Amino acid sequence: FKSNFRAAPIRSVDVYNVMCNVAGITPLPNNGSWSRVVCMLKGQTSSAPSVSLNRCALVLILLLCFV
Repeated sequence: FKSNFRAAPIRSVDVYNVMCNVAGITPLPNNGSWSRVVCMLKGQTSSAPSVSLNRCALVLILLLCFV
């Protein structure tokens, strides 16, 4: 993940794509959109509106706890 980066909130269906990327595996077809989360990762760029990366990480953790 990028340091000190602020990204727009992501949808719960996009968490799968992020987790697959972090784990280094190819995701199966799903309803998530890679374009909504790719901006958070190092080596990627986007001009999307943003929120704190810490908030995004917290949301991801909470979503994983309840899924």
